[in-house]
Amino acid sequence: MLDAVADAVVALDATEHVVYANRSVAGLLGWSSDELIGRRLSDLLPGGRPDSLGTPQRAHALRQDGSLAEVDVTFTATSGAGSELFVATLRRLRDGRSSRHHLLAEHGVMSVLSEAKSLEEAAPRLLQTICEMLRWDAGVLWMTDASDRLRSAADWGSPWVLAHGFLETSRLMHFERGEGPPGRAWQTRKPLVNVHLDSDPTYPRGELAARAGLNTAYVFPIVCANESRAVMEFLRRDPHEPDAYLMRTITTIGFQIGQFLERVRAQDELRLERDRLHRVFEQAPAAIAIVRAPDFRYELSNPMNQLLAGGRDMVGKTVDEVLPELQAQGFKAILAEACRTGETFVGKEVPITLQEGDSSSRQFFVNGMYKPLVDEDGAVSGVFAFAYDVTEQVEARRQAEEAQQSLALLATAVPQIIWAATPRGKLEFINRRWYEYTGLKEARLTENIGVDLWSNACHPDDLPRMLDMWNKCFVTERAVSKRHFGGLGLGLWIVRQIVESLGGTISVTSQPGLGSGFTVTLPLAPGPPTDAAAAGPVSTIH
Repeated sequence: MLDAVADAVVALDATEHVVYANRSVAGLLGWSSDELIGRRLSDLLPGGRPDSLGTPQRAHALRQDGSLAEVDVTFTATSGAGSELFVATLRRLRDGRSSRHHLLAEHGVMSVLSEAKSLEEAAPRLLQTICEMLRWDAGVLWMTDASDRLRSAADWGSPWVLAHGFLETSRLMHFERGEGPPGRAWQTRKPLVNVHLDSDPTYPRGELAARAGLNTAYVFPIVCANESRAVMEFLRRDPHEPDAYLMRTITTIGFQIGQFLERVRAQDELRLERDRLHRVFEQAPAAIAIVRAPDFRYELSNPMNQLLAGGRDMVGKTVDEVLPELQAQGFKAILAEACRTGETFVGKEVPITLQEGDSSSRQFFVNGMYKPLVDEDGAVSGVFAFAYDVTEQVEARRQAEEAQQSLALLATAVPQIIWAATPRGKLEFINRRWYEYTGLKEARLTENIGVDLWSNACHPDDLPRMLDMWNKCFVTERAVSKRHFGGLGLGLWIVRQIVESLGGTISVTSQPGLGSGFTVTLPLAPGPPTDAAAAGPVSTIH
């Protein structure tokens, strides 16, 4: 970028030795970059560095052939990487005239933009600086509005211009693309210089400009990301033919403002992205945290992580300070191992117990991932922790397993034959009554649970009828008993045996052509079979 700048740019260290020179130095003074680097400032500027910084000054520079060149030189100071640098910008004087006001305009624009957060905020000072340095009488910043038109966003004028109300009228106007000089510069993305207001019929404020004594306009677009984002218009009372210095200054200022807009746009996008990430982080239904090594101090912790930890204050504190009880549960060891190996640790249904008060504790289960954070130099600097509570799922599975075990015990206790199989016919459960009734060896079937088919345990003579019942059940999605095949009536008998074994009763009422009704009565609390009248409170299911 510096090699593309027309001015000569030279950087000096604290001892005033040249550490950098751009290509323009060769065009101005004949020195190549390699020839200058390492030389003292006095080899280039015999007069040395001035005491004041940021102000253009006339000086004599030493050419490579030993002759002197009159230049405008501006010194600025900057610091970085622990050292101080001085930057000298040199510009050739044209026809013996100083370009001081052009340099002041450029440096003034840079100074204003460095302190501003938006173009709207910077515009009043920008217009004043440019007008005063380049001796223009008025300036207007035109920006696009919601209807995609150019409207005045800021202006500045000399007392003479303000006295004639020229800027007040500008604030009420707007331009379409291609309309008037501002609209043309906006549309073409090219500057319009030396616009003669008295002879330009497209200039809508010609009569008012004439009363204010304004007869020349300079209009140039502010281009950002190959798009015209704004237009700056400057006017003056005395005719002035633009020279190369003025054109270069206008181009430089336009470039500076365009880069500023690009920076603001990038910052706005970054801010929006950070806001979106922050919302996701804050609203995530999982616990998210970042802990930094080596002491594993919490840098970030979202609300769900706080909730999981019982509402403890975490950010800025170490894991040992916030969750001391996890030391014995291996949590810190996991973090240390992830940092040591650089490998992600994944845990499933990890039990965690936290103290709540002096005498109580709370246990919960989490599925979690602990991923090492690697810096640009490849070193692990911390751990990204992601976890979500699966306590309800663990408890639900436990309850289901307990219910299944209870059902298995019940199925084993009843005097009926009970077995269960998958839709493909693979055996999952057989109670003891099956073995007792069939005489089959228990070891043979228990070895093949989940592999063998229930049909293998049927007598060949019964198998066709049993397969018909099995298929009928899946086709109709209804219970099928042997009654549909001239059956045995075992279904209702099995239900009666189960109900009575639980201390309940079952009764039936039936009307031909209308259907049957079954009433099952069970005790509210489990207990041994008792007489129905003495069973106490009961729950009746119809």
